[in-house]
Amino acid sequence: MKKLLMLGAMLVVCVPPALAAGQIHLAWNDCGSFGSSELNNPCNSNIGSRMFIGSMIPPSVPQLEGMEGFLDIAEAGPISPWWRFDAAGCRSGVMTGSFSFGALPGSCGDPWLGAALGSLLISYPDNANSMFIPGNSERLDIQCAIGTTIPVDGSQEWYVFEISFARVNTLGPAACSGCNTPTIIYFDELLLDQPAGSPGGNSDLTGDGTGQRACYNGACDNYTPTESRSWGAIKALYH
Repeated sequence: MKKLLMLGAMLVVCVPPALAAGQIHLAWNDCGSFGSSELNNPCNSNIGSRMFIGSMIPPSVPQLEGMEGFLDIAEAGPISPWWRFDAAGCRSGVMTGSFSFGALPGSCGDPWLGAALGSLLISYPDNANSMFIPGNSERLDIQCAIGTTIPVDGSQEWYVFEISFARVNTLGPAACSGCNTPTIIYFDELLLDQPAGSPGGNSDLTGDGTGQRACYNGACDNYTPTESRSWGAIKALYH
């Protein structure tokens, strides 16, 4: 009997903790803990691309039909030309958003099943639409919708979006300066949409700050934790 009781206690200890609903994550190359929080880019080529993945552990959303996510790209000072992906930037047009995850390992669930259509809006403080963006960052607004609904909940982590950018204009006469600059991409907020009248309504996820940043070329070494959830949250990421 004592052996059975001890075995039962061991089984209880080994049960993994439940996922924390309401979390949003950002990582390089895959979702959440399956990806990496840091990327080191040697800046020695114009070939290829880099990508980061947004994911979520949502509350129960019985009729998910779309989403909108907000991210900030930030440096310790004014953002360098290499990271200017907006229409007036040095590398305009080389960043794209996607909602199809067939090329990824399948570590997380796919809520869109390849059927989502959406857009990626990139804004810089000099743009007319970016009056709330801090002067040292660039705002990404990514959104999508599907023609039907799908139930999601916190029993697993889900892919939300993939954002990639090419390495063009890193070297040569058209090079944009600042590729080596430590940079942070921070996933600020995720809005989940349901049809009007759906149980629970829409959800606004801001996470608890854990796993919401994708760091580039050592930026995590200068990271300072913050509880801010405002439009200016990125201002507090550096000493």
